[in-house]
Amino acid sequence: MSNWLIWLDKITFAREQYFDFTALWLVTGVGILLVLVLKRLLRPKHARDSRQRIIGPDWVWLLSLALAGLMIVALAGPKIDTFKMLQSKDNLDIIIAVDKSVSMAVRDVGQSRHEVMMREIKTLISSPAVKDGDRLTLFAFSEKSNWRMPLSDDRDEFLDKLMEIEHPKDRIYYDRSQLYTYFAGLLNHIPKALEMQDKLFLQGRFRGTVNWTAYPRVIFIFSDGESIDDSLNIPLAKFAKLDIKTYTIGIGTSRGGVISIRVPEENNPNQLEPPRQIQSKLDMKALDLIKQKTGGKSYVVNNSSSQVQSFLISALAENRKPTLTLVPTGEAENFWWDFLAIPSLVIVSLMAIKFIRS
Repeated sequence: MSNWLIWLDKITFAREQYFDFTALWLVTGVGILLVLVLKRLLRPKHARDSRQRIIGPDWVWLLSLALAGLMIVALAGPKIDTFKMLQSKDNLDIIIAVDKSVSMAVRDVGQSRHEVMMREIKTLISSPAVKDGDRLTLFAFSEKSNWRMPLSDDRDEFLDKLMEIEHPKDRIYYDRSQLYTYFAGLLNHIPKALEMQDKLFLQGRFRGTVNWTAYPRVIFIFSDGESIDDSLNIPLAKFAKLDIKTYTIGIGTSRGGVISIRVPEENNPNQLEPPRQIQSKLDMKALDLIKQKTGGKSYVVNNSSSQVQSFLISALAENRKPTLTLVPTGEAENFWWDFLAIPSLVIVSLMAIKFIRS
């Protein structure tokens, strides 16, 4: 309904002075309605075999009033912007979700898992595999999911937002949500965020304020796979409805590693708890389930020299396909004849019916 209202708002008129007849039309309409109501209220009692019409020509007056209104609109000369269909480049919407939980600081792949992840993402974004016009968006998740930036073709902004995701060098985690990974939160968040942006940008396209084209989409999830999820069946069922292939990249080793951290006390943030030893190893169970339900693929990075770039580039290539989009031509098209044709057709039809009956 809102899109129709936006479309109507874009209609312009070449001869708006004809709307001066609207006042006369309204007065006439009120008069006709008043007469019809009084006619029914003051109508004499209907006797048997009487030739008095129950409805009479009432419908003719109402129809004439409606047709007169359409005539006024036609005289005003309505116009609306025209569009043309263009075939866009095979651009993509690339959705990247990165695990920022404590376990990603474990150093079992030469460097920390976080450092390897950041390096591979930066390499991909800076490569020719990401084409001009591709749109990027970033989610960071642990126990909670955060949308770091909406879809945008600004690579520098994406890389800036990516670099803001880091682990404290002193290993004191003031954000307690980083202690755990909760995939269900991410799987619920991504569809809601994308739906919200699509709705806003679609409205902007109708208003002519945003140049928005729907591109094929692909999702990459980088994580070590360790989570506190009991079951992903319900969130995955909703997530799979997006019909977006999701590629999961597991970072870590089956042997794993240990990291020592500290966190503030829950009731006294100024006081640190005793050091915790976090032992973590790669767990592909959740990541494999996500890719299976979405038709994607998985890849494991278990050392600092893993060739994950070929996997990422191949995923982008297999999801690219040309898309069609409507582009405004900047020219307005007259469609006053639509309003004129309707009353003309009705009048001719009534004349034909009258002729046939006579």
